[in-house]
Amino acid sequence: MRIKLLSELTSKCILFYLLLVFCLIYCSFTDLLDDVVLLVQTFIGNQVTCLKILPQQIQAIVELAAFHLEKVPEFLDLLNDIVKVSDLGLTLKRNQAYVMKFLMQVALTVFGPPHKGCITN
Repeated sequence: MRIKLLSELTSKCILFYLLLVFCLIYCSFTDLLDDVVLLVQTFIGNQVTCLKILPQQIQAIVELAAFHLEKVPEFLDLLNDIVKVSDLGLTLKRNQAYVMKFLMQVALTVFGPPHKGCITN
């Protein structure tokens, strides 16, 4: 049902669907996993959709990935597909910059401060 629904969505509706998925954070992880897999299929090889994603949506994905990585590692696949259009071998620098920016913001929250022996700048 969800795959059929996703295939019927226009490119404008895909981003709206992306926002709805994040509301599922309070649902079971099985539902969340299914939706993340659908989003991966939506973004994979789709440069137009990757360019339409908003920074706030990338931030939401990064935060969800950081806090639910053990149960839903497919978030990393989603981030990878948002950053790189696999069919073209094209890296989207804008999305790459946002992913790195937001990863660095959540890194302290998720992983804590660097250990005493770590090299920091």
